[in-house]
Amino acid sequence: MNVSIITVCYNAANCIEEAIKSVLAQSYKKIEYIIVDGQSTDGTMDIIDKYRDRISTVISERDNGIWDAMNKGIRTAQGDIIYFLNSDDRLYDNDVINDVIKEIDADPEAGLFYGKVRFVNVPRELEPYINEVRHIETKNDFLSQGICHQSIFTKKWVFDKAGCFNTKYLYADFDWLLSVYDSSVKMKLMDRYICFYYYMGFSFKNANDKVMERAEIIYKHFPLHVFLFYILRYVLLRTINSKRKDLLRYLRLQVKN
Repeated sequence: MNVSIITVCYNAANCIEEAIKSVLAQSYKKIEYIIVDGQSTDGTMDIIDKYRDRISTVISERDNGIWDAMNKGIRTAQGDIIYFLNSDDRLYDNDVINDVIKEIDADPEAGLFYGKVRFVNVPRELEPYINEVRHIETKNDFLSQGICHQSIFTKKWVFDKAGCFNTKYLYADFDWLLSVYDSSVKMKLMDRYICFYYYMGFSFKNANDKVMERAEIIYKHFPLHVFLFYILRYVLLRTINSKRKDLLRYLRLQVKN
């Protein structure tokens, strides 16, 4: 069984070499390695060129963001299984792909397999929660937990059935996973660490837009009452946070006076 590993990157000279090395060190050898670069200007391509003879395909051209680049990788891939490894992440050990293939062979009916990721640079207070991964049993489980796409191995026919990533979304992986579920694709949890994932934290930039986009995706894939509950919950949380800020502001003024 051939595995296509896809790394998309842009100006990743400070980290991509470790990702490349982790792929090339795999004990499983039926690997097609594809790198999709968005015309980096920081020396990323110089690093890639050092390993060019061991990389199956290198694409370096402008793209319309990470999801567009990932779709290019999907269209290029010739393997039976597709896996995405970010340029700032690395595979957990040299036997990851070999062990995953054993899991896939043991369950031919499943189309998507996901495991665990070891987050790097995580605040200590988040460690008990962020590394947790559970089996997806119902569609509603996607609302309370996500599946890190660096832990996902997908049979190529799943993309034919559920489609590729919708590039209009920032949360295109959330939308895509729901499309996979809606396509009745069996998903299987593997009790295995897949990669080290560099934790970037939550960005509050354009936070409202992100919430509204998630609401749009929920409206697309869930019954109306689920969408309304999500909106109501968001409004209530905003109201509570606003009142809390007002109270703290009032208390500070009282202390100063």
